[in-house]
Amino acid sequence: MSNANTSQLAVPLLEERDGDLLVRLADGSQGWQVPGYFAGVDADLASDMLAHLNVHTVLERHPRSDGELWGLGTDGPDVMVGGDFDVSIAAGDGKDVVITGNGDDYLGGDDGDDWLYGQGGNDEIKGGNGDDHLFGGAGSDLLGGGRGDDRLFGGAGDDRLYGAAGNDRLKGGSGNDLYYFGKGDGHDIIFNHDAAGDDRVQFRAGIAPGQLWFRRAGDSLEVSLLETGDTLRLNWWFDGDEHRVDRFQLSNDGFHPNGQHLDKHNVDALVQAMAGLAMPPIGTTALPQDYRQVLDPVLAASWT
Repeated sequence: MSNANTSQLAVPLLEERDGDLLVRLADGSQGWQVPGYFAGVDADLASDMLAHLNVHTVLERHPRSDGELWGLGTDGPDVMVGGDFDVSIAAGDGKDVVITGNGDDYLGGDDGDDWLYGQGGNDEIKGGNGDDHLFGGAGSDLLGGGRGDDRLFGGAGDDRLYGAAGNDRLKGGSGNDLYYFGKGDGHDIIFNHDAAGDDRVQFRAGIAPGQLWFRRAGDSLEVSLLETGDTLRLNWWFDGDEHRVDRFQLSNDGFHPNGQHLDKHNVDALVQAMAGLAMPPIGTTALPQDYRQVLDPVLAASWT
């Protein structure tokens, strides 16, 4: 998707091309491509879907005391385009596409499979229910997937990404990114590719070092929550430092680190120690005594 300037907007024109949705301004000055919007449907159904998309532009400030610009979608499929100012958009239910410019924006997808693009600015983007695609773009963004199998792309900047329930894929991009993961969050995959940033995984409340199981899965690192069976995979961890996060950290409240962390250089020791043991059954809340004899010294040395 291009990072076009949306300061001067006209009503968008829509087109289906090879399963993608193309959104173009009427004067031809700007355009965006939404990949896979029509994936899995035939040409006739795609044409019908295209005809029933509701198109909106969010251009004028609402006459409220704070001057905030906001827009509301329908309960059907919407395409909403905002400009280069601070925008709050609730897309409503349906398979929605929301594109904003270079302000500090709030984008909410609600129910449905949504594509939400923050582009420039420090944005807060929430997918809601459904299999959503969230794009932060440039800026320090907060992306929350909600329920469903979501795709979160932070882009440039110091981003925070939380897939929540479902099997999600997270990519922070360049910058110092923070990935959240906790009980009930499903089977998530992190695609990290940034050796220069200070990237972290923060486990949410109620997780202790002895409740995490580290193992190598091909070239990836897989971390399992023993109590619930949720897994976090860090793709290509063993292929190079650029694919690793710098540390894993714990939290008492789910959002703020409590100071206890695992540095990336100490991960191998845990992987090797746990490789000699069978992973405990799902539902384990405390390691058996014979496991503790092997792992307690390694856990104490690795988590500081």
